[in-house]
Order: sequence, then C-alpha cells, then structure tokens
Amino acid sequence: MKKRILSISYDQVLLLTRQALFEQEGFEVRSACGFAEALEACQGHDDFDVVVMGHSMPQRDKTELAKALRTKRDAPLVSIYKHGDSAMPEADYSVNAHEGPKALLEAVRKASQTNRG
Repeated sequence: MKKRILSISYDQVLLLTRQALFEQEGFEVRSACGFAEALEACQGHDDFDVVVMGHSMPQRDKTELAKALRTKRDAPLVSIYKHGDSAMPEADYSVNAHEGPKALLEAVRKASQTNRG
C-alpha cells in the first residue's frame, strides 16, 4: 500500500513540482494550496503518513496547522524552510529548501517510516 502525503504550500507551481517528485517515488499525494485548504485537509477524514509544509508558508500558519494536525492525527511533519528562516520546532524533520529535492525525499522517506503512535 502506498504511503500517503499531504503536501502544503502557498505556491501552486511548487505544489505541482513536489507532487510529481513524490509520486515518482511511489507516494500517493494530496496537495493543499493555502491555509484554508490545508486546515480542511488536516481536519478531514483522510489518513496521511506524512505532512509536508512548504517554505512559502508563513511560520505562524505552519504552527497553527501543526496544532490542528496534532489534535486529529499523529502524522510526522516535514517542514521546508528557506535561507534566513529557522527550522520549525514542531516539525519532526526540517529541510532547508536550498538542500534540494534529494534532501527533501530523504526526510520524507524517513518520516514515512516513523510511527509516532
């Protein structure tokens, strides 16, 4: 059975790029663009093995979504951050956007093997 990823970003192009990357690696992906769509996905009935929060998201939105996610489920969080920002303390894995897709895939693979329960 394929591992399921919720990929969140405020940038539609990045969402499509990440979706293609994750699907090429055998993951099933649901993409959410923006806070409202991401919150709906976090509070919905879908079970995700990993949640990826993109670097286009403001830190306050990431924190709010992490809280919402933790009240409904226990999927590991992978946070992508950009140069000049700090890693998200609530994240299980953090990846600097400048590290590239290999580093992101490595973090997602590790996270998908994590059993937080």
